[in-house]
Order: sequence, then structure tokens, then C-alpha cells
Amino acid sequence: MNRTQSGFTILELMMTMAILVLIISMAMPSMTGFVQRNRLSAEVRGIVGAVALARSEAITRRTIVAVVPLVVADGWNSGWRVIELNSAGGEEGTAFRQSDPFPTGYTMVLNPVQTSLPFLPRGLLNLTAGVDIVLADGKGNSSTVKMPLSGSAYIR
Repeated sequence: MNRTQSGFTILELMMTMAILVLIISMAMPSMTGFVQRNRLSAEVRGIVGAVALARSEAITRRTIVAVVPLVVADGWNSGWRVIELNSAGGEEGTAFRQSDPFPTGYTMVLNPVQTSLPFLPRGLLNLTAGVDIVLADGKGNSSTVKMPLSGSAYIR
């Protein structure tokens, strides 16, 4: 009676594991950059969505609706919220939507500097000039959202 055994030797398994570790270690740096860019992209899409919501609510409600910093004293780096404004420019009611504070290292800058992005009942931005919103993650990645006076934001 002749029996043959099938399977892998310990040497074959060790060589396979070594090759697998080598391949994973080569892919890791590019995967980290990919994840960082996707996080930034998600934050940018959140800002564009907030602007679109504010514009839509201003048109629907026939009132002024603005995107404002979450904590005014901290500026835009604290996050944002969408809220209705009264005729005197004060906040009225509860926020339609708000963001979580940005992750550590993220910065949001508006050029020119603005304390809010108010939309008129016709959906136009109530400012004297268009605004560029620049969001950076502190690791060399940044993205710009263009805000013309028409109120239609787009990513650049």
C-alpha cells in the first residue's frame, strides 16, 4: 500500500508569505495617499452640498438662507451649518444641516474673507463678488470650490 501526501511544505508557505508581505508593503504608500485624497474630496462634496441646500431653501422659502461657520469665534475651521436669516441678518430657527468639525489639520479659507455665504430668495449669492473656498488637509492636498454670484458652486 503506497500512500502519497499532498499539501505544502513549511518552506513553500514561508516563501509565499514573504512574497505577499513584499507586495503589500509596496502598495501601502499609494493607498495612504488615496485615502487622504478621498477624505478631502468627501469634505469638499459636503461643502458643495451645503451651498446647494442653502440656495434651494432660499428659493423655496423666499427668504435669506446662509451657510455660516459652526462656531463663529473659531471661523470656518470649526465646520459649517445652513440656517435661515431674518431681515436684520440674525439667525432664525434651527439649522437645516450642519457639519461635524473638520478633522485635525484641515483648514478652510474663503477668498475674499467672508463670515457667511448668504443666498437671496432668487438664489443669488448676496455678496459683492464671487468667492473661492479652499479646503486643505495639511498634508499637501487641497481643493477649491468656486462660488460665482449666480450661486452655483463648482469644484475646481
